[in-house]
Amino acid sequence: KSLTSAVSLGTWREHARRVEHGIKDMAAMPGLNSSGRAINHYECAPFGEI
Repeated sequence: KSLTSAVSLGTWREHARRVEHGIKDMAAMPGLNSSGRAINHYECAPFGEI
């Protein structure tokens, strides 16, 4: 069970890293500042797909 938890945590961290990178890319694009703020607002919310 510990191994499974570790793998799940590792997957979540990688997923979170990809999401954060995507948010930064979107925030850097002109015209999407409002969308970027909306996404950042939910950045700390737990992911539905873990």
